[in-house]
Amino acid sequence: MDSGKKYLWLPGLPLPSLEPHSEAKHHLFRAYLNAYVNRLTRRPEQDRLRLTVVDGFCGGGAYAGPKGAVVPGSPMILLDEAAAAEAAVRAERTKGFEFAVDFVFVDADETHCAVLSEQIAKSAHADKLGRTVSITRGTFAEAYGSIEAGIKGRRGKRRTLFFLDQYGYSDVPLALVRRILTNLEGAEVILTFAIDALINYLSDTERFAKAVQPVELTPPQILELMRLWESDETGGRYVVQNALFRHVRRVTGAPYSSPFFIRSHVSNRAYWLVHLSKHHTARDVMGEIHWEVQNSSLHYGREGLISLGFDAAHLGPSLPFEFDRDARDRSMRRVNAEAPRLIFDAAQRQGAPIRFEDFHAGLCSHTPVTRRMLEQRLLAMKAEGEIDIVDANGKPRRGPKVDWDDRLARPKAPSLFSLWNPGTRNPLGRG
Repeated sequence: MDSGKKYLWLPGLPLPSLEPHSEAKHHLFRAYLNAYVNRLTRRPEQDRLRLTVVDGFCGGGAYAGPKGAVVPGSPMILLDEAAAAEAAVRAERTKGFEFAVDFVFVDADETHCAVLSEQIAKSAHADKLGRTVSITRGTFAEAYGSIEAGIKGRRGKRRTLFFLDQYGYSDVPLALVRRILTNLEGAEVILTFAIDALINYLSDTERFAKAVQPVELTPPQILELMRLWESDETGGRYVVQNALFRHVRRVTGAPYSSPFFIRSHVSNRAYWLVHLSKHHTARDVMGEIHWEVQNSSLHYGREGLISLGFDAAHLGPSLPFEFDRDARDRSMRRVNAEAPRLIFDAAQRQGAPIRFEDFHAGLCSHTPVTRRMLEQRLLAMKAEGEIDIVDANGKPRRGPKVDWDDRLARPKAPSLFSLWNPGTRNPLGRG
């Protein structure tokens, strides 16, 4: 993380200490890269993976851990995890596999770059320096043009992962994220965003308006955010967070996104770890990771399928919960209650069975519920006769899974109390 004066890497001086919230982010970075590579190499017929990993705020690559131990920073974590994934893939394949992964590390501080170079040079990745690993001095915004050109200039279809662990909220202009997702096919961005810092300093001053220019907030939008915060003493912060999340999605053009929160026990502030992509599978992989690592992060919103909304139709406050077993149980209870109505309403609006992919896509950016959790409920509804699940050709789906292209359809013989039964809907007060 490049953070001004907060973290300093200087040759010959002690390493900065790793704070717990940064350790949590590093845990998520490690888990996501591992899951990402596993997902992209699991098909037996695949014989190559071409990937560029960009750490736009890399720092010096190491921290002081407990009892003086040296613990890796994000660059070394990404290098280690990619190497471990490559070894695992090669061990499973009987034929050759092209594993072409390049790393671009960027930091605005020359000494940080020097310390990182030293860390890599004395590691197992030393032979990659100058070949598949490059270190660039400069801000990420300054360096991005050449990074994009380099990615486009490489042979073959290439995926890209951007880890942009900025300290505040303005070092990565949202226009730049929009450019990444527009210009680079298959790109994903994991962006740290100091949401509490932005909200705490909300004001209609010229100074604040200038500070949030990279976030593309206009003066009228700032005034509206202030109104939302001041209109609700208890839930105003969550309302503003939700409005800002919608703004980030709209401005970056990311169809699939999720704002998970990382807690800092040091500053008592929350940071967004925003995952932005153009594919639902990427979003689902990230959602699964948050459930796996549990207490490293928070989700602000209800636990079901209608969770980040603050519309009048969404009853109850949106409160933070941790990704623990209790939250999973609550989420499944919510899914059990909400899925039938949501499927029915979507099919009614569409006038035809709804594709599972479309149903999932419309919900996944707003909920901690993953595909696996939703699939479990759909199969139960099928067994109960609440829906039929058919494939793209209209044939009944067999087996314990739901494919992305399957359709969720009206059951042939809805039960007396089914939403699909016209005599049932009016007593519910809807339809």
